[in-house]
Amino acid sequence: AGTATGVAATADGELLAAGYGNRVGLWNSSGPIPEAVLVRGPGVTSVAMSADGRQLVAAEESNHRLTLWEDRVETWTYSGVLSFNSVGISADGAYLVAGDENYAYLFNLSRANNNMLWSYNPGSAVNLVAISPDGERIAAATRNGNLLLWERSVSDPLWSYTDAAAINGLAFSLDGGWLAVATPGGALVFNSNSNDPALEFPV
Repeated sequence: AGTATGVAATADGELLAAGYGNRVGLWNSSGPIPEAVLVRGPGVTSVAMSADGRQLVAAEESNHRLTLWEDRVETWTYSGVLSFNSVGISADGAYLVAGDENYAYLFNLSRANNNMLWSYNPGSAVNLVAISPDGERIAAATRNGNLLLWERSVSDPLWSYTDAAAINGLAFSLDGGWLAVATPGGALVFNSNSNDPALEFPV
């Protein structure tokens, strides 16, 4: 079936989504057989899901596309010009963040026309993105190891951090007040208001 390239789960753990090849599969926790398989173009790189599972989004490498399904019905796509590497969605499904080979993007999915709120070029490919559950904070990691954090309403980053050799993972706390970052040297924890790591966990 292929290699899984992204996973997401609902807040109650009852539904799991995974991207693999040109498919996004949906599994219920009751068994190993997918209850739905959504087909996209080749190269699904990342998937994300709202807390209740009603909104599901996938990013594609080959077709340079973002796709949104609501209740498993495709309702929106966005076509770019470069590979999308990562995607995230707020808990209520209202805001979508994505990263490609040039930009970080933020979309408001609650608008009828799904307007892009902003895009930002950090000077290097955006490998990872994350959005706080309430949609108020956005984080992105670039291929050259830079970390950026935004407030939703402002396209210029609130702060950046440039001391990591690489960044391998991003995760916000439930209230969005803290950001955990995986680096080759260990884990860092930032208060969302400061680019000075509040905690360091070397490995």
